[in-house]
Amino acid sequence: MLQNTFEFIGIEDWCREAESQESFINNLKTFLPLFPSEEVCIPYKENPYLAEKYKNLLWETDSIITGLKFSDLSKPFNIGGSFLAHLGPTLIKDSSLLVLVNKNLALTEGYGNRRWAFYQLNKWPREHNFPLSEIGIDNSVERFKYKVKIYTINTKVQHIPMPAIYLTVRPNDQNIYHWVFETLVRLKCLDIVPALKNIPIIIHAPPNEFQLKTLELLGVTNKLIITNGESFTINELFFPSIPAPPTLHVSSLRWLRDNFLKGLASSSTTKQRRLYISRRDSTRRVKNEDEVFDILKLMDFEMLVMSELSPQKQMEAFRDAEMIVLPHGAAGTHLLLASKHCKVIELHSPTFIQNCYASLCHSLDLDYNWLIGEQSFEQANEVSDQERDYLIDAKLLKKMIESNRIDSFS
Repeated sequence: MLQNTFEFIGIEDWCREAESQESFINNLKTFLPLFPSEEVCIPYKENPYLAEKYKNLLWETDSIITGLKFSDLSKPFNIGGSFLAHLGPTLIKDSSLLVLVNKNLALTEGYGNRRWAFYQLNKWPREHNFPLSEIGIDNSVERFKYKVKIYTINTKVQHIPMPAIYLTVRPNDQNIYHWVFETLVRLKCLDIVPALKNIPIIIHAPPNEFQLKTLELLGVTNKLIITNGESFTINELFFPSIPAPPTLHVSSLRWLRDNFLKGLASSSTTKQRRLYISRRDSTRRVKNEDEVFDILKLMDFEMLVMSELSPQKQMEAFRDAEMIVLPHGAAGTHLLLASKHCKVIELHSPTFIQNCYASLCHSLDLDYNWLIGEQSFEQANEVSDQERDYLIDAKLLKKMIESNRIDSFS
């Protein structure tokens, strides 16, 4: 096994900006802007339906996806844009985010930007090649911990013998949230440099049904190169980075939304739907879902289980909805397609508060509100990732819907 330390370097420091598309295509170590940086500010929004202990949870909880609290965003905050880099000899480490342009240099933009990179390195050090070590001094009990940016590479590394486009090497990008917001947004590069439509795209594994459908909707016909999670070298790589974090970057979200909607057939109905999205086939379930839905169906809601629908039917349902009630989960990705007049209520487990869909709704000017469920004392203290089921106050949810007070952030 080869072992090396590394530091981060930004695309703008490693490459020079190309003067034209032709110059970019013909010259290594050049880049073009992909999405611009944007500023976001999310004012505090009171939720009158929550118990006092839950009132600030959505605002004060550190999102494991973005590494930001909403309270961080109460003042103008810069959301980093993205770049398209034309790289020379590059090593991609297995299914990590390490894009190594030199054995000791990794592109910061492999992680979106420097802030996001260091959040992930500190949150999950071992998963991100940043192990925590201890050093003792003169055999004393006084010790200190430090983190080292270090990676190992198996000496057997595959080689891709042709120019290619980096899309994803991570297995979790088969999850629809990560696939849409942290992967597909890279394909804006095909718009700004049409010549890349003839270049193969690198992905981790054979695409699933949802991935194939979304590539079709975006009009992507490039050949796919599958890495199966193995490290590889390549002599010429086109690397598109992503805005960080993407669900707060309005331009990239609107690019995704517009392209998906363009690819979907026109709605066959004028009736706007009311949806309740069930997670009965997954984790973090609403334990009293039958009670909740007994009330919702009296208000013309229909229950959908995403795994029972084709990707196209999932997307069309969200596009055609006037109101959506959904437990937090990957299905919330489809809020990207909801109409501006759609009202959204997101249900949260009290031990798993995430603000990514609140961010998405804010970015797209959707009406959004949230309700936090209850867990038993024992469950709340011993909960695992697979055991985050919770109870929802069905009468309170009914009151929220009937009061028509699902106000927009704006």
